[in-house]
Amino acid sequence: MDWRYLLEGDLLEEFGNRIKLLRKQAGFSQQDLADQIGTTRIRIGEIEKGKNTSFIFILRILKVFNKINEFEALMEIEKISPKEMFQTGK
Repeated sequence: MDWRYLLEGDLLEEFGNRIKLLRKQAGFSQQDLADQIGTTRIRIGEIEKGKNTSFIFILRILKVFNKINEFEALMEIEKISPKEMFQTGK
């Protein structure tokens, strides 16, 4: 699936579907997952339906399912010296 071409609402809905699948594969109820990330069962249901949620809950869910490493590339920043920053105008 090419995620770049999905609208934000469609992305959230697909993300929710995948979280629901991961949760069920792990044998967790919505309440189990809610307890692990510090929220309510209702919020888990909303996330699984693709409702808007905070990024913090997305990160917590990814940690529970050992999927946080997928963000590693996003978090890597090429280190530039102050001199290079000045020369490139960044």
